[in-house]
Amino acid sequence: MGLLVVDGDDELGSYPLSSLPEEEVSVVQLSWYDGASGSEPGEFYCSGGGSTLERSSDEVLVNFANLHALGGCEDGTPVSGVLEHEDGVGTTTTIDGLDSDSALGGLSGGYNPDEGSGSAITTMNDGAILRIRWGAGGDVVWAVYVSPRDGALEGATYCSTTGTVLGFGGGSDTAVSLSNFYKVAACPTEDSTDSLQGCLR
Repeated sequence: MGLLVVDGDDELGSYPLSSLPEEEVSVVQLSWYDGASGSEPGEFYCSGGGSTLERSSDEVLVNFANLHALGGCEDGTPVSGVLEHEDGVGTTTTIDGLDSDSALGGLSGGYNPDEGSGSAITTMNDGAILRIRWGAGGDVVWAVYVSPRDGALEGATYCSTTGTVLGFGGGSDTAVSLSNFYKVAACPTEDSTDSLQGCLR
């Protein structure tokens, strides 16, 4: 379980893949995190162009071209500051460049009440995307924040492996606290021969 963010020639917004038109869509920018699993930290990948998506019935055919591996979260540049959110109160952040007025919308995702673990995703007011995965007791396993490509941060990606998610799915207001952020390296501009083809359902 990870996070895939694509920007196309047309505005894709935050629509689900099932809402894509049944035609080939050119991808201008692709940011992909394959997610942490057990002791594996997860890896970031990107493409500056040449990739395509095409919906066919209930699946999306992907052709990820010009792929670059960017390493794991802690291979990025350390960034000081925290991001905190509480339902009904709002979002605050001291991370340089992040908009503290970009309120965190409602988290939607899955929750295991027996373990207290889960994962959730939300889109902020400015179009930024935040995905969080947490384990037992609400301890964050990883969190990825992708800024909007047309914003001040030009699509920069940040990740964190430290924080807590409390109250999600438990009938009370959700409180999120994230720290120990890293800024993922920018996507290289030179071409790559690495590619990946497949389908998403």
